[in-house]
Amino acid sequence: MKMDGIAMRRIYLLVRTLSIIHCVFANSILEHLSAVDGWRFYVTDHRSSDRPGYETLLISTPNANWSPWLRSSDAPVYLRADGTFGEDDPICWPQKHHPGAPHLPCIPLTDPRPHSLVHTFRSGLRKEQVTFSDDLDDGLRVGTLSEHFTRGLKRQVEHFTKDVQEFLSRQANPHPRLERLSRSLETTISKISRLQDTLPQLRLTFGLASRFYLEAQGYLKYHTILKATGKTTVDLNLVGVWVEDAHVCAEYHRMGVPVWYIRKPYQPPETSDKFVKFCEPRSYALRPLWPPGCFRDDGYANNYPTLLEDQTNIGNRLRVFDAWAESRMNIGFR
Repeated sequence: MKMDGIAMRRIYLLVRTLSIIHCVFANSILEHLSAVDGWRFYVTDHRSSDRPGYETLLISTPNANWSPWLRSSDAPVYLRADGTFGEDDPICWPQKHHPGAPHLPCIPLTDPRPHSLVHTFRSGLRKEQVTFSDDLDDGLRVGTLSEHFTRGLKRQVEHFTKDVQEFLSRQANPHPRLERLSRSLETTISKISRLQDTLPQLRLTFGLASRFYLEAQGYLKYHTILKATGKTTVDLNLVGVWVEDAHVCAEYHRMGVPVWYIRKPYQPPETSDKFVKFCEPRSYALRPLWPPGCFRDDGYANNYPTLLEDQTNIGNRLRVFDAWAESRMNIGFR
């Protein structure tokens, strides 16, 4: 049976319409992320793609104008002298998305009012915040946090703890991690305010307090301001996150969290496309082991021994960080 031109035209239009509908539903997440292709960064695992075994990756972002350095998954974790873990620390630097800790990308990088603790914990102990005695411990002077600094620190922690309790009282579901972080923060602040120890030990304990607070801040931010709103302007004040799933990318994009979408290893074509950029990824801006204005009273600073090697996801890293924090609390911060 032969069809006339009109019938064939109708069939063609029907097939094309169904095809378009299929594409829309199949790629709706990518259509929603159309801005993700506004920037394309070709970055490598180890800064160079011209040696055997080094991959070139296609990194896209819908809401950031730079690309961070993508760390190798088997990199060792080092405990630094200031109580942080450098490039492997999720409170400091973008990590790959972990379903069990979606709040990590929401940790603030700078002081979000009304609580100024972020600045306090990010900047480290300053000269005016430590009072040294004439006592020595293994050749190092023993000090305490100054009374003025301790009083302000306690006051701010109390305000933050009140916010946490108000949040928890409104929730139908439990939030055990936030509860643990809040309790640990209060305990650590109480202990450190009375702690008489050498500067390296004071700094490690201060780093422990910063870990509890900064993650709790990210948790609270994720579950309140960000998750409760619709599409927002990107908040570049947040740590951000690496993702390998378009749906997850869309969720963080909607929330206004800086997000970097890792696509499969890809060899960049020679192109003049204005949307394609060859970019040197931004390296982790390491804070000095002893930030400007801080004492360097112990004479030297070294990384602690490797705590963890060959771990491939943030969940394993978090367990190690938690174990370290727990051990320091159990031994009285020594």
